[in-house]
Amino acid sequence: MVVAKNARPAYCDNRGSAMSVERNGAFQEYLSTDAREATRTPDEMSFPTAAPLACAGVTVWRRILQCDLKPGQWIGIVSSGGGLGHLGIQFAKARVSKVMGVIAGDDGLALSREVGADVVLDAPRGRDYVVQEVRKATGGRRVDVTVNFSDAKLAAATACAIMRTFGTVVQVALPPEISFLFSEYIFRDIRVEGLFICSKKK
Repeated sequence: MVVAKNARPAYCDNRGSAMSVERNGAFQEYLSTDAREATRTPDEMSFPTAAPLACAGVTVWRRILQCDLKPGQWIGIVSSGGGLGHLGIQFAKARVSKVMGVIAGDDGLALSREVGADVVLDAPRGRDYVVQEVRKATGGRRVDVTVNFSDAKLAAATACAIMRTFGTVVQVALPPEISFLFSEYIFRDIRVEGLFICSKKK
């Protein structure tokens, strides 16, 4: 593979299929990788602590970093009690943001609260309920940015529905397709961004 100098290999058109997403093999005990794309962990950090940060953590961190949220602004996290979402809550709280968690299931609701979400909403109660509660919590404005970590059929539409006008929805989950209500997406001038992974520098 030929990669231009200073290019980001993850975005190269000739990079091949992505491990664990487009091909199997990421659950083995040892895995070889290009040293240029590897990062040393501090000696004082244990492997169980470092492991979730290698892919999930850096993906979430990039989004939280790029949101450029100001203290007190709201971030909505769809699938807040999942493997990525619960990290997102902690990173956002560390940056003094307010977190609106949306999740299905008692375990996810409990974990979202445990790791610091300011408001946690039960997604199966429906879109209208979620939007109503978001409006109550934000003074009618909805959240400042939303990140969707769920591949559920209606998750992307929910992420869009709780977003303020002129806001940004970030799609991180990898379902085969995503869909939005045009009345939410177009009439409120909402931008949708895809997100891949973090650079070594970040």
